[in-house]
Amino acid sequence: MGGDAAVSADWYYDETVEPERTTWFVALVLSTGDALALAEGTRTPDRGARPDRAEWHGIQCHRARLTPR
Repeated sequence: MGGDAAVSADWYYDETVEPERTTWFVALVLSTGDALALAEGTRTPDRGARPDRAEWHGIQCHRARLTPR
């Protein structure tokens, strides 16, 4: 993703609340007309901890070239 191409951004957020913990899943997608990049991660705070103290787990990044149909 380089040059002067217009970039679109979108995101997805999901929160799962269970008795023993809360888990957040976040995904961010950046795309142009011919490529996209996706970053995703899961964040789980320790029980009773503030959200800003939560640690990220399993962060992954993906890139793909898009081909016209």
